[in-house]
Amino acid sequence: MANNSTRFVRWSAEKYNAVGHCIYCGSTENLSDEHIVPLGLQPKGGDWFLPQASCGECADVTKRFEGLCLQGTLGPLRAKLNLRSRRKLKTTVELTTNHRDDGCVETRVVPLDEFPMVCLGFDLEPAGLLRHIQPAKEFVGRNVVRYQKGELEKHLQEGVALKLGRVGPLDYARMLAKIAHSYAIARFGEASFVPFLPEIILGKSDYAPHFVGGDRSGVPLIDEPNVLHRVYGQACDLNGQPYLLVAVRLFAFMGMPRYLVVVGKIADGSLERLRRIPL
Repeated sequence: MANNSTRFVRWSAEKYNAVGHCIYCGSTENLSDEHIVPLGLQPKGGDWFLPQASCGECADVTKRFEGLCLQGTLGPLRAKLNLRSRRKLKTTVELTTNHRDDGCVETRVVPLDEFPMVCLGFDLEPAGLLRHIQPAKEFVGRNVVRYQKGELEKHLQEGVALKLGRVGPLDYARMLAKIAHSYAIARFGEASFVPFLPEIILGKSDYAPHFVGGDRSGVPLIDEPNVLHRVYGQACDLNGQPYLLVAVRLFAFMGMPRYLVVVGKIADGSLERLRRIPL
């Protein structure tokens, strides 16, 4: 387990040509760069983005759900790891405890160093498409909390619950979908697949569980003590249909789950080319 002095393996943030239109809606107006992994999850000194790839309207949509994840779910962890931020990261955080015996809720502001270093996420069932089931709106799984041994115990007393943050599986899934979609375009090109995810990302469809889920492939997760995030693609055949998947593992060094996102159907003639690319 790492602490806030962790040194991560630097990822190979490739340089990409400007897209020239929004990768979500196709607009050519008011374009900006699209960070493949959200800026607030990137270490200082590194950047990974797709140039001129998001219009202002779509950027406002993605910023909203990313903000909920980066602040409400992952805010204290980002600050403890000193990750990138457009605003100055907080040096204090609210610590809320609930005394079960008398129902007393106590909230106090403590220095960041006194807040436990924890990571929140989800252990989800695989994407519905991969399980050959009908599209659904409800996620199946459980919350995941990863922390260094003893990190929580020093803050807890018997009969006291500690509030660690807010978690929302749909917002988290939309963030994973955005990472996977932008990565696939940057790595393989728009012409290589027919996309499934833009409506999920833009909030026009609630069927995220059909395309975003956990990885129950049977491939064991290995310990990655110096890896912040791991993102990579893979080609997949389902009943004779070729699909492009992107694996996303955020905060790999903390032993967080790996997710498999079904990005789209591989375009005719692209399957063999994709198989020749180291994914």
